[in-house]
Amino acid sequence: MIPPGFLGTEADLLIDIVVCSLAAILPTMGYAVYLVRQGRYVAHRNVMAGLYALLFVVVLLFEADLQAKGGIFELTKDSAYAGTALLNGSVWVHTSFSFSTSILWTGLVASSLWKLRPPRPGPNTRLHRILGKVSMAVMAATCITGLELYIVGFVF
Repeated sequence: MIPPGFLGTEADLLIDIVVCSLAAILPTMGYAVYLVRQGRYVAHRNVMAGLYALLFVVVLLFEADLQAKGGIFELTKDSAYAGTALLNGSVWVHTSFSFSTSILWTGLVASSLWKLRPPRPGPNTRLHRILGKVSMAVMAATCITGLELYIVGFVF
């Protein structure tokens, strides 16, 4: 059983950890962009692969927690917005972005580890840069909608 969270809401510890990680993802990705612009390609790869692996584990645990507790609607049943279009829409919009991010980022990381060996500019750099920007934008939307969902579902 997952203990109560530390942010003072109805959320459990794992959900609070996920929400805090949402606040750290974009700055970490920004740092990885800074590294690649400095020509530190191996460091860029390591930061992004590490972030991907960490988020993979956290999201896996989070999804298992959600399933064990009956899903997000069960967890947010005490929210002032339970059953409203706002909360329901928040869940579905966030889920859409989360799923898209998972697909995009998994493809980007896998193709990068496969095609960019060793990590340095090459024929696949342009596509990598485009997919990286798209993935970062969708990740930003995932983070924003995740924070909004947390507020609507657990704060109020």
